Amino acid sequence: ISDLADIIKNNLDDGDIAARISDHGFAALVSRPTNSLLEKAGHDLLVAYRGHVVEISDRALPASCSIGMASVGG
Repeated sequence: ISDLADIIKNNLDDGDIAARISDHGFAALVSRPTNSLLEKAGHDLLVAYRGHVVEISDRALPASCSIGMASVGG
């Protein structure tokens, strides 16, 4: 799980906040000046997860990610 958290941390800006919200779930509060930049941040995170493989004991599993977004304010 820590390598998946690292993917999130490495793809967020300094002011963004990430948290683990369940056994296998994370959430991030992300602030961008426009909706298009917010969508780009989500897309970049999906791309980062796309090629990642999680190794557990003697098994290698591809990581998957789904993202839901909501714009608050402006």
